[in-house]
Amino acid sequence: MQCLISPTAKRRAVMMPQKTSETSDRFTCKVVGLARSTQRRPLKHQSPTDLDRWLRTHFCLWAGSTRNARKGYRRVVLKPADFRADDHVVNGKKVQRNWREEGLRIVPPRRKRCGTTTYAISGAVAPKVVWAIDFQFESLRCGTPVKLAYMADKYTLESRLDSTDTSITSERHYW
Repeated sequence: MQCLISPTAKRRAVMMPQKTSETSDRFTCKVVGLARSTQRRPLKHQSPTDLDRWLRTHFCLWAGSTRNARKGYRRVVLKPADFRADDHVVNGKKVQRNWREEGLRIVPPRRKRCGTTTYAISGAVAPKVVWAIDFQFESLRCGTPVKLAYMADKYTLESRLDSTDTSITSERHYW
C-alpha cells in the first residue's frame, strides 16, 4: 500500500495535537502512524551540518525578489554562472530536490474560464423564446450504449422532445 501522506505532513500532524491539547509524544505518534525516532530526529536540511544551506538560502533570496517571483527552479538551473562564480558545482536534480524541500512552488496564474459570458443572461419572458436541451448517455446490461435527448421550453417547462435511441444524429431534425 502506498503512503498518501508525506513524512513532513505526518510530523506536522504529530506536533499539532501536542501543542493544542498537550498529548504525549508516544500517543500522537501511535495515532498518526509515525515512529517516535523519526519524530525526534531533526530533518537533514534543518540540521546545522547541512552542506546545501547556502543553496537553500540562495533559492529563498532569488525566489523572494519581485523580479523572479514567477520563475521556477529551472531558471536557476539555466543560470549556473552564479554558482560557478562561487566555485560551486550544482546538479540539476540537486537543485530540484532542494527547491522542493524548501517548499518553493509557483502558483499558476488563474485563467479565465471558457464558456463564461460577460453580459447577463436574460431569462425566459414568453413561451418559445428560450429552450434548454440536454443529452445523457447510458448503457444497457448487455453493454449497448443508449443516448437520451431532451428539449424543453424554459418558460412553460413543457417538454418538446424526448428521444431515446442507440444513435442520435443531427440529420433527424427533431427540432
